[in-house]
Amino acid sequence: MHITNKTTATLIALSLFALAPLGALAAHPEADIDTEALTTSSTKPTLTGTASATPYVRIRIESEKGKSVFTKSIRVDKDKEWKAKVSKKLAKGEYEVTVRAGKTSKGDLLAEGVLAVGTTSSSPDSGASSAGKGTTLSVSSVPLLFGGSARVLSSVPVAYVKVMNASDKESAIDGITLVQNGSAPVSVVSSFSTSDDKGGSRATHAVTASSFDKDRTVFVPLAATIPAGQFRIFTIKAWLGIDSLYKVGTQLKLDVASIGTGAKVVGTLPMAGTTWTLSY
Repeated sequence: MHITNKTTATLIALSLFALAPLGALAAHPEADIDTEALTTSSTKPTLTGTASATPYVRIRIESEKGKSVFTKSIRVDKDKEWKAKVSKKLAKGEYEVTVRAGKTSKGDLLAEGVLAVGTTSSSPDSGASSAGKGTTLSVSSVPLLFGGSARVLSSVPVAYVKVMNASDKESAIDGITLVQNGSAPVSVVSSFSTSDDKGGSRATHAVTASSFDKDRTVFVPLAATIPAGQFRIFTIKAWLGIDSLYKVGTQLKLDVASIGTGAKVVGTLPMAGTTWTLSY
């Protein structure tokens, strides 16, 4: 083979590529929406959040009928934060918010949540909730999870929880507390997403290692009302962040420790989760 300067430069470049840290080669855009910004009394809300590995995020707000009421590309600042001010007055109600990578609507979906306009915000506490006070909720696991391999930088379902309102009046919950009982460090989780079988309770909540307590528990906000005699099946997914790239082979096992509610809870808790082994 005839060696030229161009060939040498190519070989050096390939060598550097091979030696580069895996995290640098596999940089994956991530974003979240600040939970506090999703509940507001203002009809011209300001949404905030963080994003990484993308210079811009595309924010879209849709009405419950699927009509776009706000779309804008926002530049992510040097602190990896973004802010979107809605100049158009919105009617009171709920809206779906999506965050995509880049400037167009074709970018990867990074986060989504439900914006409640015309209500006051609250900070639920899993240990002192007044939601559903005076009612009884029956909780059980829905056997839909089998575990297995979880690819890094992806999401996996960690809990399907059925909550039945056994009372003759409306009840409510404001979140679910999870505990990590697997070998993986809590830092592998970058966010949780929630939803229910009725198409509600949709939100994404960013977390860091400091979001977990010393006993490796974390409270996932999940505000929902349940009519008398009815039930909801809640899905919680864990999104694996950059740190998961370096923890391949470790296990994620998030058990349901408790339900955030003022109601009487009937059922076996903690509720065993499913084991996911991190892999490429």
